[in-house]
Amino acid sequence: MAPLAQSKDKDAKGFRRPFQRGGTWGSVEYSVVLGALITIVATVWIAQNFEQVWTIWRAEQTAEELVDDGISNLGWKDHTVQITRLESAVELGAVCLDGSPPAYYLDRGSGKGADKWIVHLEGGGWCRTAAECLDRAFTQLGSSRYMPDEIYLGGMMSSNPAVNPDFYNWNRVKFKYCDGGSFFGEVNEALTMTQSMANHHSERTATVYYRGMRVWNAVMTDLLAKGMENATKGFLAGCSAGGLASTLQCDNFKNVMPEKATVKCLSDAGFFVHMPDIKGQDSIESLYRDVVTLQNITERLPESCTSVRDPSLCIFPTYRLSTITTPFFMLNPAYDNWQFYNVLIPSSADPSFDWESCKSNLALCTEGQMELVQGFRDVLLNQLKDLITNPKDGAFINSCYTHCQSEQDWSWSGADGPKINGKSISQVVGEWFNDDTAHIVVDCAYPCNPTCH
Repeated sequence: MAPLAQSKDKDAKGFRRPFQRGGTWGSVEYSVVLGALITIVATVWIAQNFEQVWTIWRAEQTAEELVDDGISNLGWKDHTVQITRLESAVELGAVCLDGSPPAYYLDRGSGKGADKWIVHLEGGGWCRTAAECLDRAFTQLGSSRYMPDEIYLGGMMSSNPAVNPDFYNWNRVKFKYCDGGSFFGEVNEALTMTQSMANHHSERTATVYYRGMRVWNAVMTDLLAKGMENATKGFLAGCSAGGLASTLQCDNFKNVMPEKATVKCLSDAGFFVHMPDIKGQDSIESLYRDVVTLQNITERLPESCTSVRDPSLCIFPTYRLSTITTPFFMLNPAYDNWQFYNVLIPSSADPSFDWESCKSNLALCTEGQMELVQGFRDVLLNQLKDLITNPKDGAFINSCYTHCQSEQDWSWSGADGPKINGKSISQVVGEWFNDDTAHIVVDCAYPCNPTCH
């Protein structure tokens, strides 16, 4: 008898085979599985890259509007900005420490931003003695001869609308710092000095000029002639020593702008607190007293301050804010690392280096050290109270351990940058500038904010 034929849907042992069509998968099955895999991969990728996807979507949604403004985010490319060395200022005596011309970088505005101007004052500390100023005269902090011919602008100075949506198409000016006195000194007589070099085998002789106020005036005059005299909006900002300068020069900036222009100012990490260091010494007060004396700054400080206290103290922002009539925004970390190294715990106050670990990383502070760290925040907020209560001023005081935050893309508006209540620095500053009311945002105490890096 012939053997029974094996069923086509069972194997040799009689077990039912998986469902097959013609023995192989058809195009429909492959399409379904492939589609499912693609969906899973895409979902995972979007979840991991949500902020980037959202930014691209936002740029696409606003592309047509940006083209109307003279720039398309989709076609945006980073570019360098060329230096302008203002040679004509030399004959006016408006010069850097070494006698070279002042300088700035101007990136022209476009579209709806063509009649709006933002001027950002560079920082870089101060020189408190003639010898220190002579040293600076051989660097870009004291001479335009050493300044780069071109630079990139970032953060609130960026031309990228995705990074800087409120000011990207404005005329953006990076004002270089080369006078050592926060753009505020004025000494008519130049000082010629001879200095021994570090190797003690040679000397250098140079003439030093303290002309920060003349530099300010010369550059403002030049910018006005280049279109700022027709500005509808003006914004003065600065970082560190430049942030102090924006405090000192804020009302002066307002006064040179067209009468009907909207003008406001911002200080980034320029709120230097008036307090003793951990040993009770007045380190920062002593520094400012030397700078004010060396650069003959007293006569440009408000009489309402100099008549009631030591004139050298009137350079501190806490004594200047109440005299400023122009709307003002204070961007400052509550734990300013420059001030920890130079105001609260300068090297002179820590000869045994007990604070080195704490200063390098707040997470390494002892309990006793952390009490002083939090005390610094308390002093800063108390000295800011005049600004915080002003109905037209603004502030973004986060709990990050950092210094300047306005010129880096990531800290200004980045997805991984610092935020308070979910808002970036760019968002809060933009809302404040475009409004007539206060926008005061003060963070909780360290270490509460996970967006600080």
